[in-house]
Amino acid sequence: MKPDSRKSLPAGNSNKILDAIREAVQTYMGMQGDKLDRGVTVRDLAQAGLIDVSKTYLAGRSRNPIAGINTIITSPGGGGNVIIPGVTYEPDLTPPPTPSGFDVDAGVSFIYIECAAQTYTEGHGHAVTNVYGVKRSGPALPTFDQAVLLTSFSGTVHAYPTDPATTYHLWIKWQTKDGVESASPAGGTNGLTATTAQDVRTLLNALTQAATNPDAPYSKYAVRAGMFYVTNDVTPDGAPLFSVVSAPITVGGVVVPAGVYFADGWIQNGTITNLKVANGAIDNLKIANVSADKLIAGSIAVGQYVQSTGYVAGTSGWRINGLGNVEFNNAIFRGQAFVGNGSIGGITILANAIVSSNYDGAGNGFRLGADGSLNLPGGSVSAQQLNVGAGANLLTNSQWVDQPQAIVGAGGTRQLPQGWEFGTSESAYNTWATNSNDSWPDWVPQDQNGFLMHNPQGPHVDTYMLIQAPFPVLPGRRYEVSVYSGAHRCMVYVDIQWLDGNRNVIGTSADGLIVNNGEMLGGRRYDLFKRIGCFGTAPPNAAGAIFRIIKQATQSGTDSYAFLVSPFAGAARPQQTVFSDYSPSGIGTRISPWGITTPSLSALTAVLGDCYAGSLRGGSFAGYGWPGDGGGGFYLGPPGLLLGNANAGRYVQITERGNFYLPGMQVEEGVLSFQRANIVNSQHIVQGAVTFALAASGNNRADIIFSIPAGEVWNIALFGAFGVSNAVAYGAVGDINNAARTLTVTNSPISDRQLVDLWSGGGPPIGWLFNKGGALFSQLVLGAGTHQLTAGVNYEVYAFNTPVSLMAFIFKR
Repeated sequence: MKPDSRKSLPAGNSNKILDAIREAVQTYMGMQGDKLDRGVTVRDLAQAGLIDVSKTYLAGRSRNPIAGINTIITSPGGGGNVIIPGVTYEPDLTPPPTPSGFDVDAGVSFIYIECAAQTYTEGHGHAVTNVYGVKRSGPALPTFDQAVLLTSFSGTVHAYPTDPATTYHLWIKWQTKDGVESASPAGGTNGLTATTAQDVRTLLNALTQAATNPDAPYSKYAVRAGMFYVTNDVTPDGAPLFSVVSAPITVGGVVVPAGVYFADGWIQNGTITNLKVANGAIDNLKIANVSADKLIAGSIAVGQYVQSTGYVAGTSGWRINGLGNVEFNNAIFRGQAFVGNGSIGGITILANAIVSSNYDGAGNGFRLGADGSLNLPGGSVSAQQLNVGAGANLLTNSQWVDQPQAIVGAGGTRQLPQGWEFGTSESAYNTWATNSNDSWPDWVPQDQNGFLMHNPQGPHVDTYMLIQAPFPVLPGRRYEVSVYSGAHRCMVYVDIQWLDGNRNVIGTSADGLIVNNGEMLGGRRYDLFKRIGCFGTAPPNAAGAIFRIIKQATQSGTDSYAFLVSPFAGAARPQQTVFSDYSPSGIGTRISPWGITTPSLSALTAVLGDCYAGSLRGGSFAGYGWPGDGGGGFYLGPPGLLLGNANAGRYVQITERGNFYLPGMQVEEGVLSFQRANIVNSQHIVQGAVTFALAASGNNRADIIFSIPAGEVWNIALFGAFGVSNAVAYGAVGDINNAARTLTVTNSPISDRQLVDLWSGGGPPIGWLFNKGGALFSQLVLGAGTHQLTAGVNYEVYAFNTPVSLMAFIFKR
């Protein structure tokens, strides 16, 4: 890329400043200079399709021209805003209808406004009702173009505060959540009229002034009396219907304050500043403010909101507004709760997902989608029970792992994945589990497990071999099966067998069958395989199904192969004709307190109690056999345990029969054999153990000298071996009976031991011959100190020579 050629502007007092500004502006406009230095406008981004322009901006209702940066849903009347990051919100600029049910009434210091419920859906629904009005002071009737916005409210009723004795002409419009008002107001040409009542206190003050002012231009009639009342003309001393008390009086201990008293009264219109009612029945009551210790109602229709006295938004108390927005500190729902979207703490609930506020898709937060996907870029999962998998593949072992050892039968060698079965009409066959690292690396995709069916014979007719696996179905539901296949000199196809509750075959399906008749051979990539498969609908009484993969007989040549990988069985849509994307078995992995069930498990470390598995292996091991590459590792399965590699001379092997093999020793059928041993210490072994042996040899005598450390006791098995002596002349001086072989131990309570040996005389003239070899044995127990062991022969004066060997086997304890 070319370097940045843009220049900074000179100082403001430079005579070149205008030229520099002109050059900079033209560069940013792309009129001169390098096009890489051209400025990019929002219009450029919109025309390039990189952003969307906000419709509210085009309508003049937003200062942000870029749509979809953040969606902000405002909750009028309380409840705050819900911000949904990264979600494109498309406004609806359709105006709402003209309000209906518009009516007004007036109190002393408020105007009561009401309208019908707002059920329209334009503009994503109702937000507020806007009230427009004109305060009338003359005879002329105002029109809407003279009105101003007085207030806005949610719900259907509102009390607008104003002064007593005031007349208003009022109109209303509804406004949507997208900020669009009704095209025409409700209220007609001159609006609805509401006049507040006069303040009674003001009127009473005026009457008092008129009564006490002798110059007032009014005729007056006054009754000066402590009590004035009106009763009927039949019983003049009867109870008064109307009484006026001008000053407090006391009657029978009851103090009656000054005032006007009615026994019964009918009033068509009235204005009351303060009212005390012991018991009231009111048909229709319109009140701006209500204070009540207890409120009992059959139903309450709230136009704007109901809230607690201590309500502070986001801090304390509670509020329920007319739009259904609520704010509580805590809530207990004993039934169901249905939530369209919103936020809970740092969690945002969308229409199709639940995401944390810090979710970025890279390394923070989480996202749980409506499709069942869970994205935890940098988190962990703790669960009582966890099923892991894509959920679409109904086969229990679609990845073909945990294949057992090959089984040699009458027709050939058979090796199958767990959960799969084999069948054939061939007289000769081989089936092998394969992967990208074994002896068939060119016919399996990288890092995948595959399966091979081999017919080692020439062309046949009407013979086959197959593998099959069950999967669950629902009656009447449509299903699909498929597998990636490579076919050499044969045809490979599939079908579905339907089973009833007793596993009897009740039908077969192969709708829309796709076969591989040698078109694709397979290899290291999936695109070298042909995906074959079919569809089928489960019969009404189907309880299960069998997915069969069938290889037909050799078509030409001396043999034929079928390479298979990634089998799939799953539910299909009614009109589906294309196979679904492959996914591993959905129920292949289950994690629960009772264990982990999985087709494949990889871990750096693990602390396990009981472990149940078809086989465990690591390193270079692929099965129960020493790796040919000289590598090590381990294999543990039904045939036994292998560690290391016998080809390298470092190994441990334990067979299923209990035989045990190590370099230099073995245990077969309960018999221990040593080829070589170097036992160092056995002081903690009951009955002791052979730790080492000492030996010496010589003519007529052999000696062994050794020391036993303090605190130790040694058991010693002492063997002396004596060869055949030479012959001596007959008649030599001495008593031949004194000739003997001996074993001697020094520094021991064992004294010299003379062992008489058989001898024979050859007779003259041959002379004497100590003609028998043999061996002597002694068992000793020695403690600390230096000891000498001796084996020898004593022939006195006779010149016999005999080879002597001495061996001591030391048992330390």
